[in-house]
Parts: sequence; C-alpha cells; structure tokens
Amino acid sequence: MEKNGVHSPQVWIAKKTVTIPKDSTVKYLTDKELINAGLDYATKNNGTYISKIQMPGTSEYLGEFDNGPNSGWMYRHNGKIADEGYASRVLKAGDQVKWFYTDDYTKERGYEGNWDHVNKSKSS
Repeated sequence: MEKNGVHSPQVWIAKKTVTIPKDSTVKYLTDKELINAGLDYATKNNGTYISKIQMPGTSEYLGEFDNGPNSGWMYRHNGKIADEGYASRVLKAGDQVKWFYTDDYTKERGYEGNWDHVNKSKSS
C-alpha cells in the first residue's frame, strides 16, 4: 500500500475462524489478531479507535488522514459498517468482522442505521 495516493486492497491477516470468550468485543478480537500477526498499531480516544496499523513486512504505518481528510480504518460487522467504536461492539458466536482502510468514509456504503443516507447527501 502506498500512503498519500492510490492503494489497492491487500489482505493483511487471512480470514479465519477463532474462538473468543463470551461477550468479547471487536477490540478484544482485533487487538489479539494484530498482536498474533506481529502488526503494531496505535489507538486514540482512550483505546476506542484504531488510528494506525503497521503495514506487513515494513516499519511503515497506514493511518487516519494518510490518504485524505476522511481516510482511516473502519470495520464491518456481519457485512455492515459498524456505527460504534470497536471497543463497544460485543460479539456473538458466528459473527464476522472485517477491517478495511477507506480513503473517504463519506463514499462508503453499507452502514448500519441511517449513515448511507447521510453520506449520500454529503457527496451529492
């Protein structure tokens, strides 16, 4: 991935099934998997938001605002972009979590709640 420019999606941690304790959060799962993969990361807002993640095989990081004022890390929970921070979202058996980097969150679709409508209005 290139900072400050076009990048293509890459798989940083392969899709897998994991077992976690009951009532674990997306934060618990994500932090565990990043550590297991040897990827350093930083958080903000008292650990409730991932601000940057180390790019695999490098000492470089990809973080919020690297690719513009609306860029940063987001996650989908069961296919929908979550409407709360990763420290708040409690997981259940069978849930799926997929992290991705966006260059502009206002152009993303598939949000929970009313965010698709809000973003459509902003980008019109």
